[in-house]
Amino acid sequence: LHDALPISFAAMLVAPQPRRGWPMMAAAAIAAVGIAATWALTHPTTPAWETELAFRRGATSIADGATIALGDRLTLSFHSNRDAYVYVFDDDGSGQAAVLFPLPDVAPANPLAGGSEHQLPGRHGLQALSWQVSSDSMRDSFVVVASDQPQPRLENAIAAWRHAQQETSRGALSLAPAPVDEAISSAELRDALAALPSDEGRVRRWRYTFPHQEFAPRNN
Repeated sequence: LHDALPISFAAMLVAPQPRRGWPMMAAAAIAAVGIAATWALTHPTTPAWETELAFRRGATSIADGATIALGDRLTLSFHSNRDAYVYVFDDDGSGQAAVLFPLPDVAPANPLAGGSEHQLPGRHGLQALSWQVSSDSMRDSFVVVASDQPQPRLENAIAAWRHAQQETSRGALSLAPAPVDEAISSAELRDALAALPSDEGRVRRWRYTFPHQEFAPRNN
């Protein structure tokens, strides 16, 4: 027992002492965790942009290429998980684009609120509106653009196209004749679309073409 005591006492004397830098390192680690938590709270991860759209004839969805007839009333159902600026055009083959949305004095207006389904062209007061096929053309073609930011070039072009429509007394809610060929005939619309950003995370576009029933190929 007497021999063990000096050994134990010596062990106590040479026991390692806590390093003075550890409290500072622990404090730095806690501060880093706090900074990371604050950043996560103030800079949440933005979810991927999701969009859904469908043209409808009445309550029935119609796919690209479906036949339509004179007098049909069409609407566009649009949903996005972000606020979105939406533009809808009809290229009528005359070289002049028709603006189908947005429309003056028609709600909703851009930007369309995210998280809700919107039926375009919208409402005038309490009256729901639709695009009515009013021209006996071979087909009608729609160009739809959605963006998470306003597109100034499109906005400026829309103002000019609306003015031209007023001068020629074209009905804003009636569809004009669509071009016979696949190319967009309006040079202004082609240029405006070509100038859009190519990043699909910011801007998306679709084109729907609906042949008129009278001109659709018939199976013998």
